[in-house]
Parts: sequence; C-alpha cells; structure tokens
Amino acid sequence: MNGDTSALQISALLFDKCAGVEIEGEELSEQQIQKLLLRHFPGEPYCVVENWIIVDVNVTDSQREQMKQRGYYPSLVYAHSIIFDSQGRWERGRPVRTSPQVVAIGNILFKTHNTVYVLSGPGRRGAVSIDALAHIM
Repeated sequence: MNGDTSALQISALLFDKCAGVEIEGEELSEQQIQKLLLRHFPGEPYCVVENWIIVDVNVTDSQREQMKQRGYYPSLVYAHSIIFDSQGRWERGRPVRTSPQVVAIGNILFKTHNTVYVLSGPGRRGAVSIDALAHIM
C-alpha cells in the first residue's frame, strides 16, 4: 500500500462518519465512571474521551503473536475530544491517540500500558493497515 492510499484509508476512518462500524456506546455519569474504574482498575490514571474510534490494526499472525507475548493487542483508540484527564496531561477538547491495547472491558474501558480510557457516548470501530497507522498524529 502506498503512502497516498494509507493516508486516505486513515483519513476515511477518522473523519468519515460512515466509515467503520458504529458502536452505540454509553453516556455514564461521573459516579458510574468512578464505580467502574474502582471495580476494574483501582488507582489507575484515566482519561474520559468522546467521539472515539477503536482502530484495529491489520497485522500478520506473526506480528500479532509477538505483540501478544509483550502483553499488547493490535488495537488503539483515537478520540477527537478529551473530556477529562485524571493526571492533567491533556487539555479538554483536544484529540488523543492511545498506545496499543492491553485489555478492554466491553466498549467502555480501554486500557493501555499507562492509562485507562473511558469511551463515553457513541463511537466507531474500524480496521487499517499498519502502514496507514503511521498517518495518525
């Protein structure tokens, strides 16, 4: 896949509301979020995001196995808007791209090595090539 095709692929997934599979998502209150975090990831830093996309990266079986051995899965989240960051790293309203997934709880909690992302409201899920991934941020 050439660079132009990769850029078009990722651009379509991130900005075309018809790309990928729509996920209904949930609108959670602050209290519900805290309860979920306490139950699944107590004390972990977290970031609440909206207008999100779970990006599944198409990798070979060998690449998938290597990632799995390191404790990662070939998925990440791109969110168009941060609602709240528990560590104050990022400003409200800015976009964020996560590192690879370590674990996910439904379509609500997405954990990376450093942060738990709370996926608020509706979102989407789609797949891209590993080459296209380089065009995200």
